[in-house]
Amino acid sequence: MMGLAVGLAAMREIGNRKVFGTMPSVVPGRIATMLKNTEWRHVLAVAVLIMAVVLPATWSRAAFVGLAVVALWIYRRHYRRYRFAVWGVLAVASIAFYLVKQGSADGRMIIWQAALTTWLDSPWLGVGTGGFCHAVAEGMARMHECGVDLSSAGVTDNAYNILLKTLVEQGVAGAVLAVALCVSAMISLYRSCRPLFYGMASLLIFSMFSYPFDLLPYKIIVVMTVAWSESSGGKALFAIGRIKTLLMAGMLAFTGKQIYGMVRESYEADSEYAIISGFHNEAFIEDYYELLPVMSDNAEFLFDFGKALNTARRYHDSNDVLRRGTMCSADPMFYVLTGNNYKEMRQYELAEQAYKKAFAVMPNRLYPLYRLMLLYKEQGRQDDCVITAYMIANFKEKVTSEATNEMKGNAWWIIKESEQVCPHGMVPSR
Repeated sequence: MMGLAVGLAAMREIGNRKVFGTMPSVVPGRIATMLKNTEWRHVLAVAVLIMAVVLPATWSRAAFVGLAVVALWIYRRHYRRYRFAVWGVLAVASIAFYLVKQGSADGRMIIWQAALTTWLDSPWLGVGTGGFCHAVAEGMARMHECGVDLSSAGVTDNAYNILLKTLVEQGVAGAVLAVALCVSAMISLYRSCRPLFYGMASLLIFSMFSYPFDLLPYKIIVVMTVAWSESSGGKALFAIGRIKTLLMAGMLAFTGKQIYGMVRESYEADSEYAIISGFHNEAFIEDYYELLPVMSDNAEFLFDFGKALNTARRYHDSNDVLRRGTMCSADPMFYVLTGNNYKEMRQYELAEQAYKKAFAVMPNRLYPLYRLMLLYKEQGRQDDCVITAYMIANFKEKVTSEATNEMKGNAWWIIKESEQVCPHGMVPSR
């Protein structure tokens, strides 16, 4: 997508040789010499054609949107003549993109709505860095209480909108600062190199519907591009003076060393966790505790750690770790396991609250209701148990599996045993 946008812009400005003035510094000398004697338009046309063939294979609607917006702007002079055809194509494409993956589109809308619901509690400063998934979970629970249909919702690890994520986590103050920095960098890039500007513009539009800035390669591309645009036309390093140069070198060396230490520590922790991942035996608990300071924002690690503590019957410790997990994840299983811990400690009221919270966070999941039914059965709360069993029997799960069929079968067994009339006149159907 970025390559296509850059290619289209470069073809547009092919007459301006300054666009390619930096090529020898980027491409090895022999290749640059060869390209000097080649017709640029032909080279770019072939490159654009290759990328245009690859793009549909990704089946990324966000990439198509980013490319379309940039292409319309690049060829805006021809827009008026073909505006009705463009409107028609855009209308048909928009409907087609929505219908092809309707569930995915509806799910992202629910994510955004849920996050904004929680953000309204602290609009100026946001919910805090890394708190987007927790905000989504809390927002979904509130939306469920209000009767909003959340059947298309799913557990998310991404915001699918970088601006919304910044707004929710950092509030209005952080979002305004981010937008100002972005606008400043884009203006500088526009003055330095139009093709790169259009490539970055397509990436920014893409980030409004996906999560490229959660991936390291895209972060590197952005940093390198912005750094190049800001350094273009600037002074040479030693032109600023020896003292300033030495100070800058010292600051860079110190910062680089600190960053290297953090990255190395994180890499080693990830490698060690990969060895014990999925093991919930109490023999690994000490290893989990050693990794906790570095992995405290890794939801998968925290769930495995909580499960290991649950296996060792250290229920209070398990709930403490699981609570940390709910702060960085929207997975309802954190609340389910918390309910299991409370149930083992015979704190039934807290267990009930945890199961209900798990269902509210993701009301298209059957398992929290099933655990709640078993809790009522253990307590001897027959009426509540039967009502929950009827809810399970009538439940329309998002994905049917052997596990869901087994849970529904157990619910029917409880209903048969009760020999009670279905509440509210609702007749369950197999």
